[in-house]
Amino acid sequence: MNSAEDFIAVPLEDVNGNGVPDLVFIVWSDGLGGGGDAHCCYTTHVLELGKKLSVVWPDDVRHAGAELVDIDGDGDEEIVTQNFENAEMEESEQTTGPNQQSVVILASRWQRWVSEPSKIHFDIFSLDRASRVWKRLALDDGYGDAEILTADITGDGVSEIILSQADGSGSFLFYWVYGFIGDELQHLKRTAFDKGFAGLFKGIVKATENGLLENSGERFTLYSWNGTTFIGTRVKEPLDPTYTGHDLHYSIQVTEQGERVVGASQVSLKVGESLRLVRDDISNTSVRIWGPAESVLSSFESGYKAVKIGKTGFTIIPNGYAWELALEISVVVIP
Repeated sequence: MNSAEDFIAVPLEDVNGNGVPDLVFIVWSDGLGGGGDAHCCYTTHVLELGKKLSVVWPDDVRHAGAELVDIDGDGDEEIVTQNFENAEMEESEQTTGPNQQSVVILASRWQRWVSEPSKIHFDIFSLDRASRVWKRLALDDGYGDAEILTADITGDGVSEIILSQADGSGSFLFYWVYGFIGDELQHLKRTAFDKGFAGLFKGIVKATENGLLENSGERFTLYSWNGTTFIGTRVKEPLDPTYTGHDLHYSIQVTEQGERVVGASQVSLKVGESLRLVRDDISNTSVRIWGPAESVLSSFESGYKAVKIGKTGFTIIPNGYAWELALEISVVVIP
């Protein structure tokens, strides 16, 4: 622990099962004090707190961090770490597969001080209890804030795995759904296509009883199981029955030039009034919103609120970057 600077303690736990509590802790060392490299590592240590303090297990995990998680479902917590350089453990979940095998999902973040932006790495593993061998079932990458959900959204008695990440300032949500078909974990649903930007503008994903609820503005998609096919049915419901502001309706229209966004192009609001975006079509075409000036309109979950007198505008762009088919909306805020 030469030149150790940061100290991160994990709660006390008897990790080796001998009846004596252990302390799991992580220290950061820059390597400078001991003549090492300037770019070094986190080191994980396990100390047994008996009559005499003793080291049970040390490991150099290079920025990985560690958590105590019951990864095999036996009721005892294990030490979970990783050997990705410049990565930190962000979230972990444990569920059970169709043969009662333990399934573990890990989300790690590759930090921004490496050559690429901060990135989320998802790993899904299963444990064969007889051989005690872990097998990687799937992996996925993304950016933004990660979340892992496990729920039996298909009603087949086995939990599905929903991986999601909110990009940018939380405006755009991407998610992936994995589920077991027989003994094999398969990709059931994802929000990304090969059309530039894909995701839910200010979206939320919730696991409900026998379904997955996708909320983007006033669009809801409820997914259900049909044999081995994961299908979707659009359902219209108001987000907030007490909402009293203005609605701006828009939709995707197929033209000779491509998929165009159509709707009102001018809006007038008073200071304090809200403008909610309502998408009327049920296509899978993705859109993104460019603007407006935050000094005039502030954003909330499905729209904007007028906060200052002035003029601004925003653009609804189909398929990520098809500016020539976008809808430009000018907004005037009056007293």
